[in-house]
Amino acid sequence: TGTESDALVVTINELPDVSLNSFSDVCIDEDSFELSGGLPTGGTYSGPGVSAGFFDPEVAGVGTHTIVYTYNDGTCENYASELIVVNDLPDVTLADFTNVNENDPPFELTGGSPAGGSYSGTGVSNGWFDPAVAGVGTHTITYSFEDVNLCADFAEADITVEESIGINNLNSGIRCNVYPNPADNLLYVNISSVKERNLTVKVVNQLGSLVKEHSFTSEK
Repeated sequence: TGTESDALVVTINELPDVSLNSFSDVCIDEDSFELSGGLPTGGTYSGPGVSAGFFDPEVAGVGTHTIVYTYNDGTCENYASELIVVNDLPDVTLADFTNVNENDPPFELTGGSPAGGSYSGTGVSNGWFDPAVAGVGTHTITYSFEDVNLCADFAEADITVEESIGINNLNSGIRCNVYPNPADNLLYVNISSVKERNLTVKVVNQLGSLVKEHSFTSEK
């Protein structure tokens, strides 16, 4: 008897050559963005924070995540992966400000942390606050800071500029600030003079009655 044999032909295809470019670090507050860098084009991306080809840093969270790019050439499938780092925002704080008088001179702002940030707001210029420029009222001061990862955040605090009580008919060279206005139990009277040494301060109420009188000699 004769023998019969069948031949089976098997074709082994190479996997597609798939690559993925590296990713730049991102900050957690960045908007979601479309992933790119996978070759050949037409594949799909997957990983933490990935949806429909977009990466959302906030969904992924702070840390290092693996992004996978998968490509199918119709016969075989292969993939490539790269890491993406999501950095947290810096912890930025700003200390409370004390009230100032509208006639106070400009002063350098402090209290922002970490050091090295910048201040902004009404009456602020190059890190200095000018009460006269800001005007009477409550103003919001913003302290902004960017860290080595180029992630930034800010903190805010209010500063109140109080109005000085009007003082009329002062001699030239005399400066007088009276605050706060209105006052309750405590009233500050600051006087400076470039010409007068012997001064008398009288405080009267709206009826003209004397409330307080004080004489003093200023130092040269």
